[in-house]
Amino acid sequence: MDEDTRDLIVGLCTRIGMIMEDTSVAKLTLRAKDQLTWQRTLDYISAAVALANLLMRAAQALNACEITARPTRPSEAVADNLYDRESPEAASFT
Repeated sequence: MDEDTRDLIVGLCTRIGMIMEDTSVAKLTLRAKDQLTWQRTLDYISAAVALANLLMRAAQALNACEITARPTRPSEAVADNLYDRESPEAASFT
């Protein structure tokens, strides 16, 4: 996995952790007695959970799409093959 992808996954997981911390604090307002506060808090927690799930799916998708070999640019491949006398590309130039 390349460093940029790894950093992106770490960033997504960090954001998920921040959401979880915020949600943990928000649940404390459930001690309130009025129905409106309860509803707003439950709506907030529900939205936070949905966002955390979305971020987790993005992190999992990035992890699943790990590219193990990067293709070379065509110009580099041709230039490399010019020095290899046995390659078909080199044969066409001789």
